[in-house]
Amino acid sequence: MTYPGQHEPIIELAKWQRVQEMLNKKAAHPRGGSINRSTGLLMGRLFDENSEPLYSRWAKKGELRYRYFVSRKLVRGSNKPEDRGWLLPAGRTEEAVTTAALQILSDRGALPSTLKTWGLSASELKQAVEAIDSKVKSFRQIGMMEESETIIERVELKRACRSP
Repeated sequence: MTYPGQHEPIIELAKWQRVQEMLNKKAAHPRGGSINRSTGLLMGRLFDENSEPLYSRWAKKGELRYRYFVSRKLVRGSNKPEDRGWLLPAGRTEEAVTTAALQILSDRGALPSTLKTWGLSASELKQAVEAIDSKVKSFRQIGMMEESETIIERVELKRACRSP
């Protein structure tokens, strides 16, 4: 419910509207519209060495928007040296994981033996291999990350041990 104002406007209507337009242009999210939340392929599937999930974040520089994944430790601002976290560019990380998943799923020698360790029968094994082949083929034809969401359940990050 609105009521007509009982006083004179503080500023003229045209100036008010110009200011509102300027605020809308600079707003992180357009007012009155829906927010487009592109969380990416690995959101909720990427975990650090302590099984803590990495968060999807973004930063904007000029007109460019950068997505990245960040450890909870870094989000919460831990300054402890032992709390090294992860800060990964989202696009390159998703591309690397997708490439590795496709490589694993396309390995005709290792795939059936891996599936056998899960106790699949011969007919289940054949169906599983056919389903995987179909997913891989579909992904390669379409080339869309969204198709990978159905083949990637969890990615665990580990720090590489370096020799001195």
